[in-house]
Amino acid sequence: MASGLRPGGRVVIALSGIDGAGKSTLAMLMARELDRVGLPAKIIWSRPGMRLGLVGRLGGAAKRLFGQDSSTGVERIGRGEPAASLASRRGPLGWAWSMLVALSFVRDARGQHRRERGILIYDRHRLDALVTLDVVYEGVHLRLQRALVSRLLPKADLTLLLTIPAHAALARKPGDMFVQAVLERQSDRYSALRSEVPGLHELDATRPAEELAAEAFRLVAAIGSHR
Repeated sequence: MASGLRPGGRVVIALSGIDGAGKSTLAMLMARELDRVGLPAKIIWSRPGMRLGLVGRLGGAAKRLFGQDSSTGVERIGRGEPAASLASRRGPLGWAWSMLVALSFVRDARGQHRRERGILIYDRHRLDALVTLDVVYEGVHLRLQRALVSRLLPKADLTLLLTIPAHAALARKPGDMFVQAVLERQSDRYSALRSEVPGLHELDATRPAEELAAEAFRLVAAIGSHR
């Protein structure tokens, strides 16, 4: 595997799946094992609607000005609130806001990417961003936003999709941001979009995390052997 990583180069591993699938746990286990064998590994995390920086602060200020709920749209929809009930999910405002969110996400991910070298483990990547846009910004015309995410996000050398039933994912993170109905919508979108990611490998996320990490490590090793 080491021969597949040039000095100063990068290998991008994307971990995808619904909330509660175990992406963060797998990312930490993979990074630890890669570091153990002398391969530098860094975890990159970003998500549309999170880590918005100035855009988020301006959005928060506007909500306070108009006396609206200060929670993010991601949080409100995650709790089961219909997307159509949010002004930021309707009409020209919804389109403009989702565009700012998509661009902020790409900027954040690319910024983290540029600062790191070695094996970059994305705890969420292209597939997850598309699912988030479709679920959290439902009702908005997202063709351009989705195209920008697909084109501008650093390409993955390997995508691992962690599959798990929504009820099992929720049981792992009780009281998390997303209710079961929203997790089921996420799962439906992953199923619909998975064909858009070439070379995707599915992992049964109901298995023990250590087993998943061992299988993921073998898949990463295979990348190096073919480079």
